[in-house]
Amino acid sequence: MSRQFSQTPLVPSKLYELGKVAYPKAVEMLLVERIGHVSNETNLPSMYRDAIEFEIALESERRREGNDAAGERLKYHLQGQTINDNDAELIWRARTGDATMAETAELLLRYPVMGAIEAAKHTEPLKWNGVSNTDIHIWSGYDEFMNRVSDTSKIHAEWFASGDVRREGRSIDPCKSIFNPDIRQRQQVIVGMKDNLAQITNGNTTIELVRKRTLVMLPDSVELKGIKKVSKKVKSLNGEVINLQPIATSCYWRVIDTDRA
Repeated sequence: MSRQFSQTPLVPSKLYELGKVAYPKAVEMLLVERIGHVSNETNLPSMYRDAIEFEIALESERRREGNDAAGERLKYHLQGQTINDNDAELIWRARTGDATMAETAELLLRYPVMGAIEAAKHTEPLKWNGVSNTDIHIWSGYDEFMNRVSDTSKIHAEWFASGDVRREGRSIDPCKSIFNPDIRQRQQVIVGMKDNLAQITNGNTTIELVRKRTLVMLPDSVELKGIKKVSKKVKSLNGEVINLQPIATSCYWRVIDTDRA
């Protein structure tokens, strides 16, 4: 599979099969297909499947909006100037999820006006090995960037060790943009968290690598076929101990103020 840990589940054969379907819609269709397959395999109750599908569709929309905003900022900054073909191709590949983490870091350092750019995303609900594999991929992407640096005296990079206060682990509210009370109630089973993993500066621009994880809280009484429970001594909405399962892991580069570097 091409670019297993890119922002999308698309591969060339799937793009060909979907034909004239618009790219954003094709992404969503294939993610829903993946969720459906996992749900059927594990006997996931429909309400949790619906919550996961909604969250993934919402995240896909946020990503498109973020990419559009970054593109508009760059367009305004350039004011009609022409960029070289290599950068133009890289911007396109970054927007379609086909650029590597090292490439997206280099792109943001060259064009910090973009503000942020997604580096990697992997959506594999209920698969903890997908979480660990994505973390390995994220580290490899950082390592690849360092290996591509020709003059290390001009680049300072640091990976934050576990326990470093700069990691700033924090919970996030996946429901913050949802106003429909019924949907909001259903989506309460979805939780998220972020932490900062690394920082890179070239002397003029400092970027930070941020990781985001989303998970679903299942009542401990829900039995899933072939899925190991990760039970937490935390009460869910209905008062049961929860079984916490992953949905997706993603990371993005963002420009930060140099006084935080």
